[in-house]
Amino acid sequence: KASEKLRLQKQKARTITVFARTSPYEKDFYSKSASINLNMASNDTRDLLSASITLIDQIFRPNTNFIKAGVIMKNLQSANYLQTHLLINYNKDEIKKSQRLMETIDKMNKRYGNGAINFAICYRQSKTSRMRQESLSLSATTRIHEIPIAKA
Repeated sequence: KASEKLRLQKQKARTITVFARTSPYEKDFYSKSASINLNMASNDTRDLLSASITLIDQIFRPNTNFIKAGVIMKNLQSANYLQTHLLINYNKDEIKKSQRLMETIDKMNKRYGNGAINFAICYRQSKTSRMRQESLSLSATTRIHEIPIAKA
């Protein structure tokens, strides 16, 4: 969602911060955050996810009941002007290809509903999106000879 908002606002983030905390009322209160600077500002979901996963590994604590977690995008820059890294070569065609991919994903999500196209690592099954299988037949359509033939 954060990268989609950045693209909507025509901005790119140079720094990402990930945070998580438990309830301050628990005796085992835990709160931690981690940040990373990207080589080049980005609003590409793939770049931001990759950086965020690295940060999550730093702050995650197993068997902890987190009540709040999030991502903060910092050092925002206009998407119209790309500040590149002096020592790193970037392929302009790859950057344009990446921008087209993100635009396509955003358009499909707008047309078919939020979350129509998502990255597998971001998938979270809600109660309403679970398959309803009350009326599922035993063999469904796995046997070709059991499929009914309709004649006009």
